[in-house]
This record gives sequence, C-alpha cells and structure tokens, in this order.
Amino acid sequence: MNTKPLLKNLNLLCSLFQTLSLSALNERDRNTYSSAYSQCMSIIELVKVDDHNNAALKWRALMYYADDSVPVSEAFLEKYEPLRQRIINAGLQ
Repeated sequence: MNTKPLLKNLNLLCSLFQTLSLSALNERDRNTYSSAYSQCMSIIELVKVDDHNNAALKWRALMYYADDSVPVSEAFLEKYEPLRQRIINAGLQ
C-alpha cells in the first residue's frame, strides 16, 4: 500500500465531503455529506496506524454509502471519481 499518496487523496476526498456538507442546501444533504466526511476521516486514522484491513473494510463501506446515499451531481462525480480511482490505485480496495 502506497501510504503517502493514499493519505493525500483521502484528505482531498474528506475535504470534498466537508465542503459539500458546509454548502448543502438542506439538512438531509448536509447530514449525508457530514457522515461521509466522518467515515473518510476514520479511514485516514486507520491508515496512519497501519490498520490496512480495517481501513479497507471502512473504504468499501464508504464507497457503498457514497453510491447509495450521497446526492450525486455531475460536478460531484467529476471530483469524486478521479479521487476514488487514485485511492484504489494507491492500494485501498
């Protein structure tokens, strides 16, 4: 697992969720993005302590959550998809 690029891209993803949470127009979207942000931050903490198995489990859960619950727009996908792919390429699957 390539930790440095992984952490960089996870931080970018967390920032994306945080930004979307702060700019959400309704409480439901705000809560959804905020939850995704919290999940993302917990993955970062696991990667930092080399708990890669649990980080991978939480990563899969976050991807399912993002696919099922996060409000999707073309602008979101343009930012989310490349980050998701870079995170997978860095070894978190």
